[in-house]
Amino acid sequence: MPAGKRLRMRPTDLSTAKRLLFLGLIASLVATAAIAIGVLLFSEFDATTERILGTTALLALASLLALPAGILLDQRRYRLLAWATIALVVGAFAVAMALIWGTWESGDEEGLGKALAIGTTLAAVSAQASITTSRRRPDDSTAVRMLYVGAIGLSLAVAVLVTAAVVSETEHEAVFRGIGALIVADLLFVALQSLIRRAAQAGPPSAEGVASLRVTGPAQAIEAAIPELERRGLHVEREG
Repeated sequence: MPAGKRLRMRPTDLSTAKRLLFLGLIASLVATAAIAIGVLLFSEFDATTERILGTTALLALASLLALPAGILLDQRRYRLLAWATIALVVGAFAVAMALIWGTWESGDEEGLGKALAIGTTLAAVSAQASITTSRRRPDDSTAVRMLYVGAIGLSLAVAVLVTAAVVSETEHEAVFRGIGALIVADLLFVALQSLIRRAAQAGPPSAEGVASLRVTGPAQAIEAAIPELERRGLHVEREG
């Protein structure tokens, strides 16, 4: 292999896992909308219709929350976080289905409701961690890295407070105000990461979204670098 070689890089095609998650999200959204339209035009809401509508809507939400985990798995990064996110999403969805379709005594239903609130919060926190982690780059600035850590910390604080509030059945307004303030700050930190990262990008992308880079050096070192580029979402083609 020659010392100088041209590598052409373009975005990697969607993996099968991500494609399935996208298709599941699209199908559940279409089903939810179709059922809602059909009921509004031709029928009335009854218990079964409400359950079906709730099931499809929650399936769409579950697919959306699991999507960041699929991105991490596709990148072959932080797989433990990705599988933890999927497990939490599946667990919360299972509890929701039990509540919707099961017949429970008041005490059991209350316990499932608490489990659903806690499980959904943990799934959302894990999904946020997955999506922000999937966007991390080695060249991120110190500000972006600090915002990433801060967002993770804020989301964990929200999870702790929500869990404590649900378990203790608190009705103190200050607790809910505090949770709301932490959520707003968390969302701000997440948004700022993307904004700062985009502002730091140098140069506009090419018209076809393809970058060409000539790499020189030992052939073994070049080959070793290619898998890392592909893990970052680039497709590498060798020329010459």
